[in-house]
Amino acid sequence: TVELEFAPGKSLDSAQCVKLVETFESRLLFKSGKSFGVQLVSQPADQLLVDARNLLQVAYFSTRI
Repeated sequence: TVELEFAPGKSLDSAQCVKLVETFESRLLFKSGKSFGVQLVSQPADQLLVDARNLLQVAYFSTRI
Protein backbone atom coordinates (compact mmCIF):
# COMPACT_ATOMS: atom_id res chain seq x y z
CA THR A 1 0.00 0.00 0.00
CA VAL A 2 1.24 3.46 -0.91
CA GLU A 3 0.11 6.46 1.10
CA LEU A 4 0.08 10.02 -0.24
CA GLU A 5 -0.25 13.14 1.83
CA PHE A 6 -1.47 16.30 0.13
CA ALA A 7 0.88 19.27 -0.06
CA PRO A 8 -0.32 22.35 1.85
CA GLY A 9 -3.02 24.14 -0.11
CA LYS A 10 -3.46 21.27 -2.60
CA SER A 11 -6.58 19.18 -3.02
CA LEU A 12 -8.42 17.14 -5.61
CA ASP A 13 -11.30 18.69 -7.46
CA SER A 14 -14.41 16.57 -7.98
CA ALA A 15 -13.36 15.34 -11.45
CA GLN A 16 -9.93 14.27 -10.18
CA CYS A 17 -11.49 12.52 -7.20
CA VAL A 18 -13.86 10.61 -9.49
CA LYS A 19 -10.94 9.59 -11.74
CA LEU A 20 -8.98 8.36 -8.71
CA VAL A 21 -11.94 6.31 -7.48
CA GLU A 22 -12.60 4.90 -10.97
CA THR A 23 -8.93 3.98 -11.41
CA PHE A 24 -8.33 2.30 -8.05
CA GLU A 25 -11.90 1.37 -7.02
CA SER A 26 -11.91 -0.72 -3.82
CA ARG A 27 -8.12 -0.39 -3.43
CA LEU A 28 -8.42 3.29 -2.45
CA LEU A 29 -8.71 4.47 1.13
CA PHE A 30 -9.20 8.11 2.08
CA LYS A 31 -7.52 8.25 5.49
CA SER A 32 -8.30 11.87 6.31
CA GLY A 33 -8.83 15.15 4.55
CA LYS A 34 -5.06 15.26 4.11
CA SER A 35 -4.07 11.80 2.89
CA PHE A 36 -5.14 8.68 1.06
CA GLY A 37 -3.74 5.22 0.46
CA VAL A 38 -3.75 2.97 -2.59
CA GLN A 39 -3.12 -0.76 -2.61
CA LEU A 40 -1.03 -1.57 -5.69
CA VAL A 41 -1.51 -4.86 -7.54
CA SER A 42 1.70 -6.79 -8.18
CA GLN A 43 0.32 -9.65 -10.27
CA PRO A 44 0.51 -9.68 -13.21
CA ALA A 45 3.76 -7.69 -13.20
CA ASP A 46 2.60 -5.26 -15.88
CA GLN A 47 -0.34 -4.25 -13.66
CA LEU A 48 2.11 -2.91 -11.08
CA LEU A 49 3.58 -0.63 -13.75
CA VAL A 50 0.12 0.55 -14.77
CA ASP A 51 -0.80 1.25 -11.12
CA ALA A 52 2.48 3.08 -10.53
CA ARG A 53 1.97 5.24 -13.62
CA ASN A 54 -1.60 6.10 -12.62
CA LEU A 55 -0.49 6.92 -9.10
CA LEU A 56 2.31 9.17 -10.33
CA GLN A 57 -0.23 11.13 -12.35
CA VAL A 58 -1.81 12.27 -9.07
CA ALA A 59 1.41 12.37 -7.04
CA TYR A 60 2.06 16.03 -7.79
CA PHE A 61 -0.58 16.78 -5.16
CA SER A 62 1.56 15.20 -2.43
CA THR A 63 4.48 16.28 -0.27
CA ARG A 64 5.54 12.69 0.35
CA ILE A 65 4.84 9.23 -0.97
